[in-house]
Amino acid sequence: PLGQLRFAVGRALALTQPAALFASGMQPAAFARLLQTILRAFHPRHLRQRGLDEDRRREADDLRRAFPYKAGRRLGELFRERPDLRFDSAAWRHAMHLSANRVGLALSGDLQAAVAQVVADEPALRGMALTEALQDAPALRDLLSFAASDAYYACRAKLGLIG
Repeated sequence: PLGQLRFAVGRALALTQPAALFASGMQPAAFARLLQTILRAFHPRHLRQRGLDEDRRREADDLRRAFPYKAGRRLGELFRERPDLRFDSAAWRHAMHLSANRVGLALSGDLQAAVAQVVADEPALRGMALTEALQDAPALRDLLSFAASDAYYACRAKLGLIG
């Protein structure tokens, strides 16, 4: 259906943005390893981490050398400003997908189609009543909360999709 197609295209556009591309395009384990390598290469707390095997240490060193100098220096500065910052690749991926669902809804304007697509993407939710699915699906709860928010209306207005 057209509403689901619009939602899916909007979501895909959001997931191809640079901030989301690796989180959405890589397998979870590969993404987690990439983040670990970035931390080992640039984060002060991880730079000289003990107990790393030689391959992991070499990966971090190679990444640090391959990175453009200014970008690597800036990344190191950002990490030094927040040395206790923790990274959770699964939480990042989850946040990217919730955000992409919101973009899809804002562009499609069709909550019913958005809900149908989110349910279609989750095999465990198929055939469940909406009230039951809401208990098991944070993505659905987030989508419905966003649809009822001022932020949703503001997004649609800013895009010129409502008058």
